[in-house]
Amino acid sequence: MKIRSFTVGAALALLAGGAFAAPEVQWKLKFTEDFNGKALNPKLWQRIAPAPHPPNWQKFLSTRDDLVQLDKGVLKLLGVVNADKASDPRDYLCGGIWTKDRLNLKYGKIEAKIRFEDQRGAWPAFWLLPQTGVRGWPLDGEIDVFERLNAEKQVWQTIHTGYSTQNPGAQPPRFKTTPIPPGWNVYALEWTPDKIVWKVNGATTHVYPRMANLADQDQWPFTEPMFIILDMQLGGDWAGPVDPATLPVAMEVDWLKIYTGKLGTKQVTEITRPGK
Repeated sequence: MKIRSFTVGAALALLAGGAFAAPEVQWKLKFTEDFNGKALNPKLWQRIAPAPHPPNWQKFLSTRDDLVQLDKGVLKLLGVVNADKASDPRDYLCGGIWTKDRLNLKYGKIEAKIRFEDQRGAWPAFWLLPQTGVRGWPLDGEIDVFERLNAEKQVWQTIHTGYSTQNPGAQPPRFKTTPIPPGWNVYALEWTPDKIVWKVNGATTHVYPRMANLADQDQWPFTEPMFIILDMQLGGDWAGPVDPATLPVAMEVDWLKIYTGKLGTKQVTEITRPGK
């Protein structure tokens, strides 16, 4: 698929020309996950287990204890060579966590302070999927705060909908940022009823608007609660082959924050806890 550039200016022009106009949302910090405990909070997180017929991103995910670590207030998600194929026949294993069945967000702001290591085949990601999918992927929608490939200096900020998949020239599904500073950076997503805004270190990098003349579910399926995913993926069609000589590889998360939003006096954010 050919990916065309979709600048912030172009997105704002689309908003002015045809999207639902709305006043700016005021954000308030609701929750901070600082990963300071000795173990993950089971009321919020669970490890991502392998699926029977996994998509590319889930191909090597495992619940093995050493792949998700808490170390002095930092979450470490590892990708490793599998040295125990008697227990698991896969060549590689990696760790990931999600809030599925624990916490869902409908509209709101999330941000996390994250850093990566540079390895061939590494594919760390911070993203959202719907808690209850009805029509299947990509029609139910997916929002990727970022995906990062191998040792690229940029990250990808991605949307998946039925419309963006079928019409990538009109609303390209992926945007590649300018180079990101090495080390720790803050990646944020602001999801409101009329647009989705990506930010890196506080600066807006990409906007996906809800279009008034394309207000069907294919263009804007983002009206249902979604859960948060943090994972250290390996390989796949997009990241390419893994070089075992460069493993292990890690994605590190210092903290994650969730904000609620108001339009005037109206609360627009819904946070639900399916397990309760």
